[in-house]
Amino acid sequence: MSRMIAALVLGLSLAGPAAHAQTLTLTQPPPLAKGMPALPRIATPVTPATTKINAALAKVDASWRDFTKSCNDQVGATDADVERSNQVAMAGSGYFSVKIGYSYYCGGAHPEVGDIALTYSLDTGTPVNWSRLLPKSLIDSVSTDNAGDGTIIGLVTSKTLQKIYAREALVGRKGDDRKDCADVYSQGGLTFQVWLDAKAGAVMLVPNLAHVVAACGDPRPISVQTLRKLGVAAPLLIAIEAAHAAAH
Repeated sequence: MSRMIAALVLGLSLAGPAAHAQTLTLTQPPPLAKGMPALPRIATPVTPATTKINAALAKVDASWRDFTKSCNDQVGATDADVERSNQVAMAGSGYFSVKIGYSYYCGGAHPEVGDIALTYSLDTGTPVNWSRLLPKSLIDSVSTDNAGDGTIIGLVTSKTLQKIYAREALVGRKGDDRKDCADVYSQGGLTFQVWLDAKAGAVMLVPNLAHVVAACGDPRPISVQTLRKLGVAAPLLIAIEAAHAAAH
């Protein structure tokens, strides 16, 4: 039986001007494999949107089950290594965000490491379109790519966000590490995964980097204060602030 793991308060639905409160309870399904937790689900979904989100999360889990089996079949269960961790980053104020960290070795010279960031609208149940949620002046383009297991991830290209990310990501880096990562951040047209994080009270960015420079790809927050200066619309800022307050 699934174990109830959280009861989180939702506020300020962005479906309309009137704010309303709602309780979102998450449940934890059995693990996909030893050491590989399943994604949480919304318990007793009461709207078509939450039902749709649960179906999307189940699809991602199924993809990872298939990928793990394929990896084991390819190099043998004793040599294969597939790991995944999950973090529900935001569950309220109109959005559900989850960040998945993964690594896998299915043969070859080295393991692959990466992130999957998924953000859904609690109003529609569909992945958010960042080109609509963020100012058009801020987004150069949007695209999609496939994670290692085949999960589709949304990517954003933005010169402005890239500059902000580079500034934040260089903090604390020294010597050759700082120089090497500065070179990576100066490349034109970096693509980023974007998600909402209630604990940080921010929009999070992580660049989609090749394995050889993946160490430069730490997630970094963009604060509400910075987002406001960039012209992000008030409803999203209010949603982030409300979720942040609930998380603390």
